[in-house]
Amino acid sequence: MTLREDITGICTRARDAAQILRSLSPAVKNAALFNAAQGLRAAGPELKAANERDLEAGRAKGLSSAMLDRLELTGTRIEAMATGLETVAALPDPVGDIVRQTVHPNGMRIAQIRQPLGVVAIIYESRPNVTADAAALCLKSGNAAILRGGKEAIHANRAIAAVVPRGGKGLISRILEESRIPVVAHLDGVCHVYVDADADPVMAKSIVLNAKLQRPGVCNALETLLVHEDIAGEFLPDAAQALEMGGCELRGCPKTRRIISCKEATDEDWTTEYLDRILSIKVVESLDAAIDHINRYGSHHSDSIVTERYDAAERFLDEVDSAAVYVNASTRFTDGFEFGLGAEIGISTNKLHCRGPMALQELTCLKYIIRGSGQIRE
Repeated sequence: MTLREDITGICTRARDAAQILRSLSPAVKNAALFNAAQGLRAAGPELKAANERDLEAGRAKGLSSAMLDRLELTGTRIEAMATGLETVAALPDPVGDIVRQTVHPNGMRIAQIRQPLGVVAIIYESRPNVTADAAALCLKSGNAAILRGGKEAIHANRAIAAVVPRGGKGLISRILEESRIPVVAHLDGVCHVYVDADADPVMAKSIVLNAKLQRPGVCNALETLLVHEDIAGEFLPDAAQALEMGGCELRGCPKTRRIISCKEATDEDWTTEYLDRILSIKVVESLDAAIDHINRYGSHHSDSIVTERYDAAERFLDEVDSAAVYVNASTRFTDGFEFGLGAEIGISTNKLHCRGPMALQELTCLKYIIRGSGQIRE
């Protein structure tokens, strides 16, 4: 059997399964998810053994510490996966939800309801927990799932047993260019924190350290720090010292390098998702300059302002064109669980058909149903 024939067979079986899944009752779907959660816990030792084979191969290939962190399955993460399945089971079932309904003047009742997409193919890299999250969300939303994990996690993925790509920029860009079906892209996360002139320096330092260092290898981690020139002299020396103590390499613009000692930032740094303990820093002259920089160089993922000024906060919220925009909080909260959505497949930076965390509702489409009693159009 050729690869093409194999893939065609998988897609055909998924299409057939989708017809069954779309009509399953919430009780049946939830029971399957609770059983899967119990299965994950029971298979913990097996999963960790399989994952260790992936980690050994990753170390041999020279994967970065951030990539190895994304790849690793600890006991805590396996429990989080199981809990995630139970959380999805406890969420309201979106299938059949009535979004809006009206009555036509001729008496027809018109309703818009949610229904499954059908078959969802998910292509992702490194993180084996995505296998469980994606399967759970697709099952709950009545979709059949075709999962294609990265080769880095092949053993763990086997053990765990639109296109929605979740992975590196190169993988996703290729899919966007070559796909002939609708694509919802979880692209790179070039996230910013802007420290305004009227920011609380203590709060700003705490947010910056958390956004950059708490888990640098994930898409909602801070990559570029913008600081207003009026507060840069006070804020940057202390913040830089704390960042460097956390093992972070700093790269700055000329104004930054006149305040602290760091490497010179290049134009490429402003568009780079490091996924590592590296941070680019730019001193800006105004809120306008910060917003312009974010919209020009960012990836429209997650960006935050630290300020005590209400008008500055509202302008930032309104004018920064990103999926998640924060005031006085870390970008690390952009996540389906943190937003109360349950698990998510990725953070969409698209504007159609969804934006932000892709959870249950984002895996459905809308359908009109019209109930009449013999009406005809004159």
